[in-house]
Amino acid sequence: KGWKMGVEFYSSPDLKNWTHQSTFFMELAGRPSIQWECPDLIQIGNKWVLLVSVNPGGPILGSGTMYFIGDFDGKTFTADALNYPLWLDYGMDNYAGVTWSNTGDRKIMIGWMNNWQYAGNVPCSPWRSAMTLPRELKLIEYDGKSLLTNTVVSEIDKIAGSWQTAGTSLDVKDAYQLRITLQLNQKSTITLSNGSEEKYVLDVSASDRTVTAHRTSATGQTSFNGTFSVPSIQAPLNITGNSVTLDIFVDQSSVEVFTENGSMSMTNLVFPKSIYNSLTISGASYEAQVRQLKTIWK
Repeated sequence: KGWKMGVEFYSSPDLKNWTHQSTFFMELAGRPSIQWECPDLIQIGNKWVLLVSVNPGGPILGSGTMYFIGDFDGKTFTADALNYPLWLDYGMDNYAGVTWSNTGDRKIMIGWMNNWQYAGNVPCSPWRSAMTLPRELKLIEYDGKSLLTNTVVSEIDKIAGSWQTAGTSLDVKDAYQLRITLQLNQKSTITLSNGSEEKYVLDVSASDRTVTAHRTSATGQTSFNGTFSVPSIQAPLNITGNSVTLDIFVDQSSVEVFTENGSMSMTNLVFPKSIYNSLTISGASYEAQVRQLKTIWK
């Protein structure tokens, strides 16, 4: 039912003979013709979450992953009355994610870090496309409603160095993690840059509690596809309180941003000449730490 905006449910006693059980449909306002694919149904506590990747029709442009929260009786999924679509990730490059089935009560997902708008044109050789960092999914209550969160798995600590105070110049050689706590009493701007004057900018709005990424030609290569440059990629922080802590994972060609509890995630590809190794923060008062991440390749 991919082009009919639906998911079919089948059952089988032997994975050879299948019986159709039900069909879940939902029309989404403003998205009359999008493809649904890569569905994944998981149970979290006493609720069920249906993950669906859609294209075109993501949160900004092209590909994206939405989710429904509801109940499943073994045959039929019924979505709760919420303001759909709900987005797992507000960036351009987290698609077709799947969860593992052997992780006990933990729900762990990994996504394809790309977008069908430009996947065939990204300037990478000999590889093309990477995966997101693995994320743990949880349900929390926010603003009186259920919200699906995702944070990088705790196992990241096994490849991480010790935390250091982050200054303007970051002593990093490869991938790294920033942890920045900002006061929410005025607008703040976080700028990651390199020696080639390429930069990736995040604006954090205290008034409407959003974060906006600017993936323009200033970030690095963008001309390989006319849709890659996106001036404003905005996401709600989905938090309360007077401050926000952002975990920012930076690699050679990607920036993955999370609120500390995973209430917001934003995954974007970038193609600078070299990794961003400088940090400036303006606006509200803040604290910033950095730690290096080791490669997992043996």
